[in-house]
Amino acid sequence: MGLDLTGVGSIADAVNGTVGTVIRHFLPPAMSDADKLQAETAITEATIAQVNTLVEAQKSIIVAELTQDDKYTKRARPSIVYIGLLIFLMNGVLTPLVALVAATIGHPIVPPAFSLPEPFWTSWMAVTGVYAIGRTAEKLGSDNPLIKKITGGK
Repeated sequence: MGLDLTGVGSIADAVNGTVGTVIRHFLPPAMSDADKLQAETAITEATIAQVNTLVEAQKSIIVAELTQDDKYTKRARPSIVYIGLLIFLMNGVLTPLVALVAATIGHPIVPPAFSLPEPFWTSWMAVTGVYAIGRTAEKLGSDNPLIKKITGGK
């Protein structure tokens, strides 16, 4: 049985190194060296097979997203960027401006700011960063097939 280690070299090294040490630590001392080696090999192969399965699943999800016909889903990244920018505009410009004008005319009101949870902003920054990098590479004319897949370029 051959193992396909494509793309998981560092994981295989970790399994054979640190994880292998942990496996050997928990094996009964009375086991023969041959049995220990066989158990360690079986666990290592199972771990590598699981990693390969995960990588293949992630790859198929990305391919499915990129090859679908739904135009809005392909534009979802820019849409989420625009939503975040709109919230920044409301909270950073419009809300303070309304509060200033209201205070100036004698009606001291404080309009509520629109807030979203921290995970939204973390995700928003990640999506915006990847989108900006991809668009920059696309506009610079990168011939990298991976960049073309990420950005949907031809």
